[in-house]
Amino acid sequence: MNKLMVVLAALGLLAGCANLNSRADINAGNSSDSPSENVAEITADEKNTAQAVENAKQGELLYKEGDYKNAKIQFNEALKFSDKIPMVYYRLGNIAFKESQFAEAERYFNKVVALQPRQSKAYYNLAVIHLMKAEENFKYYTASAREDKPVEPRIIQIMSDIDAFASAQTVPKKANPLDKLAETLMVGETFKLPAK
Repeated sequence: MNKLMVVLAALGLLAGCANLNSRADINAGNSSDSPSENVAEITADEKNTAQAVENAKQGELLYKEGDYKNAKIQFNEALKFSDKIPMVYYRLGNIAFKESQFAEAERYFNKVVALQPRQSKAYYNLAVIHLMKAEENFKYYTASAREDKPVEPRIIQIMSDIDAFASAQTVPKKANPLDKLAETLMVGETFKLPAK
C-alpha cells in the first residue's frame, strides 16, 4: 500500500511538471498557458548578460587558438553588454601584455581585482608589470649616475634579481634603447657614464 502511494505521488508530480513550459518556449511564443499565469520574462539585463557571456565564450575560443586580434574584438563586444565579467578583463589584459601595451594591461588587471579581489593571477601579472617598471627606472637611474659616484651595489643586486626573474618568465621582450645604454655603461660591478 505504501509503495502504491509513493508511485501515485511521483506520477502526480511528474504530470504537474510536464505541464510547465520552459522559459525558452514562453519567450518564443510557444506557451499554451493563459497570460494570467505568473511567468517571469527575461529582463534586458539578463539578455545583455547572456550576450556578453556569448561574446566572452567566442573570445575565449579565439584566444585559445592564438587569434588575439579577433579575440580582443569579441571581448570588447562583451564589455558593451556587461562590464561585470572579470575573465573578459583578464584576457584583455593578457592580450595587451602580449602586445607590449603594459599600461593598458595594468588597467585591465586592476579592473579584474576590483571585480574579483581574490584573483591571484591578476595580482601576479600586476606584480610583473610593476617589476618591469622598476627595472626601467633603475636603468634610468644607473644611466644618469655621476661618474664620480658609482651605483650602489644593492641597486646592481636588485637589477640582477629582476633580470633573473624576468629570464624565468615568458614576458615579451620589446627592444628597448635603455637596454643597450645600460649594457654599454656596464664596467665591472659599477656603471659609469661614457667619457665625452
